[in-house]
Amino acid sequence: MTPPQRTLAEYWPVFGLRLATPRLILTPLQDDDLVEVLDLILAGIRDAGRMPFAMPWTDAPRAELIPPPVTLIGHVAPAGITLPRSDTWGAEYRNNLFHAEFNTRRIMRVPLEREGASYRGHPQVFASSADSGVHFTDVLEDADGSLLIINTGAWFRRGCPTSIVARADIMGGIYRIRRKGARPLSDPRGNAIDWKGSSPQALVPLLGDARPVVRDRAVADLAKRGDAALTALTAALGNTNYFVRSNAVWALTRIGSPSTQSAARRALLDADARVREAACQSAFTTADREAAEPLVARLGDDSLSVQREAARALGRLGNPAAIPALGGAVAIPRDAFLTHALTYALIEIDAPAETRKLLGNREPRTWRAALIALDRSAKGSLDAGSVFAALRSNNADLRAAALQIAVHHVEWGRAAADYLASALAPGAAAAPAETIARLLAAFLPSPEVREWVRAQSTPAGGALRLDASVLLNAIADSPGTWDESWRELLIAALRSTDTERAQAALRAIGTHRARDFSAALHEMGKDATRPTAFRVAALQLAAGDNNVMDAASFQMLLEPIVTGGLPDARLQGATVLAGAKLTREQLLKLIDVLPSAGPLELQQLLGAFQRGPAEPEIAAKLLAQLKVSPSRWGVLQTTLQTIFQRFPAPAYENAAPMIAEIMNQNVAKDGRVAELENLATGGDAARGRVAFLAGAGACFGCHRVGDTGGTVGSDLSHIGRIRTTRDLVEAIGFPSATIARGYETFQINTKDGRTLVGRIPRESADTVFVLEGDGQEKAVLRSAIARLEPVSTSLMPAGLDRVLEPKALADLVAFLKSLQ
Repeated sequence: MTPPQRTLAEYWPVFGLRLATPRLILTPLQDDDLVEVLDLILAGIRDAGRMPFAMPWTDAPRAELIPPPVTLIGHVAPAGITLPRSDTWGAEYRNNLFHAEFNTRRIMRVPLEREGASYRGHPQVFASSADSGVHFTDVLEDADGSLLIINTGAWFRRGCPTSIVARADIMGGIYRIRRKGARPLSDPRGNAIDWKGSSPQALVPLLGDARPVVRDRAVADLAKRGDAALTALTAALGNTNYFVRSNAVWALTRIGSPSTQSAARRALLDADARVREAACQSAFTTADREAAEPLVARLGDDSLSVQREAARALGRLGNPAAIPALGGAVAIPRDAFLTHALTYALIEIDAPAETRKLLGNREPRTWRAALIALDRSAKGSLDAGSVFAALRSNNADLRAAALQIAVHHVEWGRAAADYLASALAPGAAAAPAETIARLLAAFLPSPEVREWVRAQSTPAGGALRLDASVLLNAIADSPGTWDESWRELLIAALRSTDTERAQAALRAIGTHRARDFSAALHEMGKDATRPTAFRVAALQLAAGDNNVMDAASFQMLLEPIVTGGLPDARLQGATVLAGAKLTREQLLKLIDVLPSAGPLELQQLLGAFQRGPAEPEIAAKLLAQLKVSPSRWGVLQTTLQTIFQRFPAPAYENAAPMIAEIMNQNVAKDGRVAELENLATGGDAARGRVAFLAGAGACFGCHRVGDTGGTVGSDLSHIGRIRTTRDLVEAIGFPSATIARGYETFQINTKDGRTLVGRIPRESADTVFVLEGDGQEKAVLRSAIARLEPVSTSLMPAGLDRVLEPKALADLVAFLKSLQ
């Protein structure tokens, strides 16, 4: 029975699927389709683990070497990819990739065109849905040429960003799309063909059949015949049909005997570059050592893609005799993909004696490739002299590669010190500032480099021949390294009227706060001529010592919270107060301002009550103020439990109902999100932008839009493109329901008793950098970490929806939706 066909207007309205052109039709899958569809999906899963995309015996371009188009990156969560090979779609769809986008509810079509050794894609929307319950996870080509689209609805929760919320009631479905008026393929799977009874000679024409599945079956069947099919396949290499010749190469490859390797080698001279490319891939797959010499000849092929595949094969074969030819080929500026393949071939061959001959080559590209290959040699054959000599080159690419290698060899301290001394000597040609900065940051732990740094300081202190901020930043990035000669340097820079230098000193002191800079930090905190943010940051570093905070500093930190100052000033002030030693009177005064604190500040401020006097009066007043604070919904229940359990009974019993109310807010989450979705309508994007930049909900302090904002939270520059109103209000009210990948929260406990909670934006071999909620990045040595574990809650506190007025919420959501 022929399945009913539906046009766009007749299609299921529940998912609102839209197609980019009316020339396409959608067909609901019938029960008798499902077995074949599931077989197709399972075959894709099985093959993905052992074959390059598009299967090596097909005629399709290699998707793994395609420069990713814009739509394949960012927050769209690409999921599933296919390159249809059937001609039922017509010439305009030939060599088109299709991929699913989980978050944007789109199926993208990416026409490909040759560019150098690879391809360039031109993405465009093929199908889309406006329904928030749709999540496309795969797109596949069926045997008849139609496309199958997999929609997992909302039950599949392992998307990107990772969600811990799923809606099992939205089941999804599988849809078939075919081109209207397309001529149907007869027997698309070749089930009517007598495969067992046909001779190899009779099967060879099927290698060029119009039906892709039949071509694949012919390859597989001939491969099973082994050397018995050799004569027929060798003859097929002279066929006029490109598909026959190309697929004959893949059948020979799958047999893999010496005689079939010899036959496949003939295709390296085929007139069609696509067949020569397949022959190179065949030599790679079978590791045909006899192909080394003809593959070297292909490094001069007219086709860059053939050169790329020849390089890959030579790398696999590991013949050192190919190194001079590879070095000569990489010297010619042509294509990044080809350069990568040639360089990687040198790495795979791993013959240091031969590769070393390429060092100092008058062609910088050859020198660069040799450096990279030797650096990755398993035999550890690279010397510091060759690398630092390359750092003096006039070629920027060679210098960049040498610098990248040098900073990962901390044992080269002597060579680094010599380079720095010569590069910064009076009268020497100026070395790039980035080179000096990165070398200092990498080699400061080296005794030789520290000795050189000491020599740059005059007896008066602080006057350096190298840029002071560069040195200060290097000190800041070296938590495990200390030289007492730096103390006066840091204090002098901290007192500097140069804002950039003083900020760099503050960051360096933050890394080495255990060296006791409290006197100088308190001095800066009291200096009214300094910017408020700088004073707060200085007091923040001084917090936690044994000195009780003085009244003036306490009032200065409290002021932005009381008066509704800028988000970063409020949060910085709250963080300092949380870690400071406060008097009983200061704690009581702090309680009075808690209702004025936003969710971010309140979570921080409560840290002040985990120490100090545990008096019933303080507990009672704290509970009373929390009950009227609209920000209490964003406080972690564990924080409240820890605080009230330290007070005498019945403090905890009195606080238990409020804590339970906060804990149970997720029970009514769906209803609250629906309520917020209704409230967040009719907003004004212009007003929302003004409110966002002014600090509404403290968004701007953590999230970035365009070139402005914080980096603690995810970038919102294009949030409106991938999130519905429901998604946005859920993120505002319940941020831990969906945490963007890369912005997960981690808790680090150090061996000296410190606890840091934040995201980890970067790491090095010996250091973890933690970005805390107040926007301050701290460097922590791995050797100092007692425990590092992920936290299931977001750094963004819950309850911002209860702080914002409905009108302000609607304006904020309208602004976020405008960010396309």
